[in-house]
Amino acid sequence: EAIKRDFGSFQKMKEKMSAATVAVQGSGWGWLGFDKDSGRLRIAACANQDPLQGTTGLV
Repeated sequence: EAIKRDFGSFQKMKEKMSAATVAVQGSGWGWLGFDKDSGRLRIAACANQDPLQGTTGLV
């Protein structure tokens, strides 16, 4: 339900995740997180060993 609400569909979420992570040069991470402030799922990419900030990591 949250994926559909925040991204429209599972397929669109996967496309957004791929677009975010392909932009990371070298090593890094793609995250699906829950933003406590907005109450929504959010995709973030972090380079190298940088931690995920501002969300609760889900994937």
